Amino acid sequence: MMQEKQNDAAVSNIIGTIILFGFAIALLVVFQVTAVPVWNQNTEFEHSQRVQGDIGKLHDNIVLSSTTGRSTTQSVELGTQYTRRALFINPTDPSGSVSTLEPGTVALRNVRSGDGDVRDYLDGTTKEFDTRAFRYRPRYNEFANAPTVFMDNMVLYNQVRDNQARLTTQNVVSDRNINLNLLTGNISRSGVRPTSVNIDPVSAPSEVISVSNSTLGPVEIELPTNLDEDRWLSALENERVENGGHVETVSYTENEEAYNTLTLGLESGVEYNLRMSKIGVGEIDERQQAHYIVNKGYDIMNVATDSSERIDVEVRDRYNNPVSGVDVNTDLQGDGNLETIRSVTDAEGVASFRYQAPSTAGTAGLNLSIGTEARERVNVAIDTTSGGGGGGTGEFNLDQGRDSGVRLTGVSSLRSPQSSVAQITFQNDGAPRDILEAQFIFFYDNSPGGDTPRNLRLNNGGTNIPVRGEATTLGTPITLTSGTNSVDFRFRPSNVGSPAPVSEQDFALFRLEFSDGSRSTYMVQLNPTS
Repeated sequence: MMQEKQNDAAVSNIIGTIILFGFAIALLVVFQVTAVPVWNQNTEFEHSQRVQGDIGKLHDNIVLSSTTGRSTTQSVELGTQYTRRALFINPTDPSGSVSTLEPGTVALRNVRSGDGDVRDYLDGTTKEFDTRAFRYRPRYNEFANAPTVFMDNMVLYNQVRDNQARLTTQNVVSDRNINLNLLTGNISRSGVRPTSVNIDPVSAPSEVISVSNSTLGPVEIELPTNLDEDRWLSALENERVENGGHVETVSYTENEEAYNTLTLGLESGVEYNLRMSKIGVGEIDERQQAHYIVNKGYDIMNVATDSSERIDVEVRDRYNNPVSGVDVNTDLQGDGNLETIRSVTDAEGVASFRYQAPSTAGTAGLNLSIGTEARERVNVAIDTTSGGGGGGTGEFNLDQGRDSGVRLTGVSSLRSPQSSVAQITFQNDGAPRDILEAQFIFFYDNSPGGDTPRNLRLNNGGTNIPVRGEATTLGTPITLTSGTNSVDFRFRPSNVGSPAPVSEQDFALFRLEFSDGSRSTYMVQLNPTS
């Protein structure tokens, strides 16, 4: 009997142990399926906060690179690791990926510079540039509502399914500033461990260019974007005209392509500060290239005999930023000599030369170029006089019509690719008046050796105006009505009976005197503008 009781007790202990063990197993299972996912979700949430901070720092470093021109790197914590816990099993550690998306097109419309050399490039026609968006995408096991982080036109935002939340303000338009920080490069990386993203400027630091709208309409900025319309409207609220800003219109078009289109129309009659940069992330698929050249000094120089003046030009890319290592070609015609200080542009994009004036008074024309397009050439007219000098516009007082109110607006035609007649347009801002006198000061011939123009006739008049001569009274005055007027400039060689062909790379310097007593001096590149 005692033996049976002992056996029953032993069995009870075993059963109790089994029950306790089963309870422990059940408890572990409950923790595995309930607590562990919560713990891991918290780990993923904390990682999501950190990686958003990493992308924020990446954004800030891109902006810094655009202003300083310096390269840098930014670490991005792609994924994270769960805490290792005894008795519990974790899924695969969460990972993430960073990538640049396919290029989209940024367009600038009706943007015109007031600087003559820059205007050869920013002339009001549409300019297009490509840019990319940047994306971080997490791959979590538990955090179902984890956001994907985007950098879109330098605006950071989170996206969860179809819901977006903007993280930063926009800086495309800020008061009178237009800031276009464009992205290029290819990057596609995924994993758990942190990765370093290289940030390298293609075109930076960004230069400030003063621009305004052209006669064709207001300045328009077209951006490729996937940030939704409502988020853009809220981001631009303070920049609207009714709130003291300069954004008049905002339109948003949904496309079937990779990006939608945001178009901003800016207030007309305002001078804006345009800054552009191109920054590469990852592997860069673009290199900086020279696009146009500007004269950093005077278009016309008054130099004393037996003295010299320095001439600096700057070579810029499509984003209006300086380009180093570019050869600048020169061609001097007329009196004096040119000394090369530096013909290859330096880190600031500048090439330098020195003009040495002759011992006697005279005139000269200097062409500096990096190509054959109008934007790739600048011209300097040089007047050498006895005494005086000092590098300014001197006796010429080149004003392009500002003093008289008869402004030179362009060359409407050469009648053909090479012709002896240039139709030059003027805008008469005052009452009707006549051209009474004309002086043909200088002509630069891009292809000397043939019938270089040595004489000029206006319209069909018979009065011959010799180059480098005194002011000549026209036999028949030319009447200019209020508004736009066209005058034919007929070029002749030494033999005034035959035509002298001119080309788009030539330039002329002349002075006109009007019946109201005003006069102006003009320099015109014989490149049709319409």
